Amino acid sequence: LRNLRGGDIKEGLLDGRLDIGVLSEDDLAPGLESAPLGRLSYQLVIRRRDSAQHGTDWKAALRLRFVGMEGDSRIIASAERLAERAGIKLNYSIRCSSWVSVAATIAQNGGVGVVPSLLEPSEECVAIPIPGLKSFSRTLCLAWDLRRGQLRTGSSMWQRVLADELRV
Repeated sequence: LRNLRGGDIKEGLLDGRLDIGVLSEDDLAPGLESAPLGRLSYQLVIRRRDSAQHGTDWKAALRLRFVGMEGDSRIIASAERLAERAGIKLNYSIRCSSWVSVAATIAQNGGVGVVPSLLEPSEECVAIPIPGLKSFSRTLCLAWDLRRGQLRTGSSMWQRVLADELRV
């Protein structure tokens, strides 16, 4: 199991380094077979102690230290554009390699960040609604290279079983 970005997953599937991957429907490429897993939406989270001090206004929250994903994340880029439209420049304090690390960093060290709604905020954090954040949702898929899958006995069966089990 590896934590990779959508583009890296797509390349790995196409060149045979990966057998299966979970990626956004937007990242699918010709030659990849897929099974939908469901829609994934995102939420702004803030440490409970910080929300008690600064309130739950999303604009005020975005002025706190921002914890985000490293690399090029479409969700973070969308959050940056949303903040920019509100006249706010995100103040990055740390960039993490996984969404779980983003949520844990906020819970332990404070700040604010955008994480998938599948990650229930810990007791130390609360979710803050942001108008327009629902537009950041996307469909996740289990994907595989159909040509490689046909070479492996029974692979289409386990691909469908995985898709059924992972469905959001």
